[in-house]
Amino acid sequence: MNIYLISEYVNRLRKSDIIYYAEKQGISLDKEEVELIYDYIKKDYKTIIYGNPKDILNEKAFNKRTRELIENLAFVYNLDTIEFSEIIKNVINERGFIVADELRKLARNYYTYHNNGKLPTLVYKEDKNKTLENMSK
Repeated sequence: MNIYLISEYVNRLRKSDIIYYAEKQGISLDKEEVELIYDYIKKDYKTIIYGNPKDILNEKAFNKRTRELIENLAFVYNLDTIEFSEIIKNVINERGFIVADELRKLARNYYTYHNNGKLPTLVYKEDKNKTLENMSK
């Protein structure tokens, strides 16, 4: 299995992500609990993705399209590693592949549920060259 994407998410995980996620769930963690969770994730992140039978995901599940989809959805919906790993676990089919349409739907539903039914707002930045061209006309 290409574990690169998963390891990248784990490498980016910060203790503040754990605190933020816990607070969103109404859970207060002391410093020792945050350390424990952080260390567990950093050392045993494969369990987060695979679940307890270690071979839930097919080794080809993280192809280029799937990796790009995960990256885009995580960006658009501002999902951290812990949140996204839960979503991924729920969209794995019987053959061990991630179902893209289900992943999109579940990420959207997760976001709207935790944000009072609102969807994210995307702001497109104009290309600087196009802006300069328009100004010169």
